[in-house]
Amino acid sequence: MKSNVPYRLICYHAQQTAEKYIKGFLVSNLTDFPYTHSIEVLLKLAPKESGLQQLVEELSELTNYAVAKRYPGDYNKLTKKNAEDAVNKASILRKMIRNLLRKKGLL
Repeated sequence: MKSNVPYRLICYHAQQTAEKYIKGFLVSNLTDFPYTHSIEVLLKLAPKESGLQQLVEELSELTNYAVAKRYPGDYNKLTKKNAEDAVNKASILRKMIRNLLRKKGLL
């Protein structure tokens, strides 16, 4: 795809991946969470021993892609670099959470 690449949608789906993995992990730990798309809020609810709270600063940017970036508007245009960065961050989080779930015998 050389033109019209939907980078904003790629970023959105990376955010959704991160959000759903964190929420799934919280559920596996019987941790209630508020209705939110905030990666920061959700990560701060994770048990300290999980190590997920250390990712708050690194992953907070993903929150910006939750809703606003899906729709056209007065936003900075997202680039290939933004999309690659978002996917990489979501992949790191996914791997961490899958390892934590595996240790609990849930995968």
